[in-house]
Order: sequence, then C-alpha cells, then structure tokens
Amino acid sequence: MSGCAAVRRILRVGAACVVASAVGIAAARAVEDDSSPYAPTPEDVVKVMLKAAAVKAGDRVVDLGSGDGRIVIAAAKQFGVRKAVGVELDAHLVDMARQNAAKAGVADRVEFHVGDLFAYDLAAATVITVYLLPEVNLKLRPKLLDLKPGTRVVAHQFGMGEWQPDRSWKALADNDPRGPANVYLWVVPAKAGGVWRWQEGGRRFELGIAQTFQKIQPVVKMDGAVQRVEAPDLTGERIFFVVVRDDGPHNYEGRVAGDTMAGTMMGPDGASVPWKAQRVPAQTSALPVSSR
Repeated sequence: MSGCAAVRRILRVGAACVVASAVGIAAARAVEDDSSPYAPTPEDVVKVMLKAAAVKAGDRVVDLGSGDGRIVIAAAKQFGVRKAVGVELDAHLVDMARQNAAKAGVADRVEFHVGDLFAYDLAAATVITVYLLPEVNLKLRPKLLDLKPGTRVVAHQFGMGEWQPDRSWKALADNDPRGPANVYLWVVPAKAGGVWRWQEGGRRFELGIAQTFQKIQPVVKMDGAVQRVEAPDLTGERIFFVVVRDDGPHNYEGRVAGDTMAGTMMGPDGASVPWKAQRVPAQTSALPVSSR
C-alpha cells in the first residue's frame, strides 16, 4: 500500500498505527478526530516491491490501500503492466491517484476504486501489493491463501504472521528517517495436503502430505513400505520431492491442479517418465496426514 490506507484500515477496526513515532502520534490523534495520516511508500521501495514480484507486462497488479496511486502507476509506467488496479477507502486519495495517473500518461492502463479492500474481488490478480499493519494482514491472509496458486503477494514492512515469506529484502530509501524497509514476497501455494496415489512400473505408491502454508512434509510408501523423502518443495502449484529408493534417488516434479498431481519422474539413470497421482480421502490410508 502506498498511502495512509494502512492506518485507515486499522482505524476502522479500532486500533492505532505505530509505524514510526511521528506516524504513531498522528494515528493516535486520528482515532480521536477521525482524520487519516498519510505515510506513502518511498519510491525506491516501490521499485523493490515490484521487482521482488517479478512484475511483467501481462500481470494484473492490484494494490490494496493504494493511497496516491504510486505503486499502481509505477507498475504501468516503469514495468509495462497493461492492467493495474488500486483499491482505496479514501475518496480524496483516489481522486489524487487518478490525477497522478493522467500526469504520468498511464490513465488508460490503470484503475482506482473507492472501496473496502476486503470486499474487492482479487480472483483475476496475479500480483497483489500491500502496505498494511500486521493485524490487517492477518485478517486478509485467508482471502490471499484462497487465490489461484502462483499469485504473488508482496508487502512493505509488515508480515503475515505464521505464514513466512518465500523471500525477503531490505530496501533502502533516500532520506527516509525510518531506515531500511522490509519487503516480503509470498507465492500463494496450492492446497497439496492429503493423501495421493498412483502406480508406476507395476508398483503402488502412496504419498501423504502434511501442509502448513507453503511448507510440506511428505511421507511416501511404495508397495506399503515407507521410503525416505528428501528436498520437499511447494512453490505455487509446482511440487518437488525426492524419493530415495534402493536403486538411488528418484526426483519427482509436478504441478498440483485440484485433486490431480502430475509431472515427470527422473530416475537415477537420468531417464524421465511421466507420473500422475490422484488425491483420495485421508481415511482410506494409514499415513499420518494433516494440513492447514
């Protein structure tokens, strides 16, 4: 978020912002008189955020709490995005953002809406940017986790609680008394938790996955015997794990699409073969599986 909307969001749920001492004092006053302090994201940090999300022309960028529109405008002007959207509760700031977009020559590629960020439909977004307080991030988190796997979420300064970022940076902004800013990136993970089965070379495989956000703990059985599993990774819809069998490591790479997981397996001889697993009800397996 690139404006005062982070503070306004938390004011709407009755709390005060403590980003830095000056903003904290302003927020405390705002609670009393219903005003809204304005703390824009520095332009240098805006660039880091958009680079962190690897923004490109075909992305649809949505900035929740878009303030004066600087993140949305930068996405269009500097990164060539053909469609960028800002959602902001303060109508005055939305007017300012629209004027800034016109001055920047990108008014035909951006939109700014007056509205509640929790009500806005994010289904079409591929990149979401936020500068929201921790309490607001936590409230937003379930909605983000239900988005299409692979959607990138990038935040200035504040995290998402137990949902640890996939990557993080320190962003330096010129003349910012607050010092280096935190920039966090999350990739929305597929819902891979559960029990999966497939057959391969006449053998029966069962994969149980315990999932906590993007972290997975797989257990694999081959013909009923538990196998060693290494290097599990879930990034968006992409899944990877290594099953260490008697004849060596077998690398499984695939994509999760609903109740289907499919990809290629590369054996110790370097040959690759396709594999495809189906999710089954957990109660039909003895594998210990839980998910979040």
